[in-house]
Amino acid sequence: MKEVKKAGRPRDTAEGGKNYTFYLSREVGEKVKELGGARWIREQTYKAMEKKENEETENK
Repeated sequence: MKEVKKAGRPRDTAEGGKNYTFYLSREVGEKVKELGGARWIREQTYKAMEKKENEETENK
């Protein structure tokens, strides 16, 4: 039987995710929505974390 996904944000995730609230100016908030919202923020954060990890590895 096919799994039915509920609409909206997940209450609990396998990774143990946590909700955060950020204040953004209206123009910045609109741009983030255009770029993909929370998914875009998550992708950019993972890229930044990977870049920092690579820099730390190179400096050792």
